[in-house]
Amino acid sequence: MCEVIKIGESSAIICGGHKDHECNEMASVYETSDGKRFYFRDDAEAKKWYDDNYMQIIMGSVACSICGGAAVDNAWRL
Repeated sequence: MCEVIKIGESSAIICGGHKDHECNEMASVYETSDGKRFYFRDDAEAKKWYDDNYMQIIMGSVACSICGGAAVDNAWRL
């Protein structure tokens, strides 16, 4: 089921349509200017990758650590 989560002062919708698990929005996903996506389940690994590649990043979002669904991808499901 979809879940609304708080991100600072904002809200996001994550994991729409997945009824067989409960979301764990501890993962991160980044997309670079060449259209490649990078998924991280570990915050330390995500931060290191971000620090090394921040000039190429055009999108970043929290994601479900179970299915990889990103909040930015699921927002249209409202």
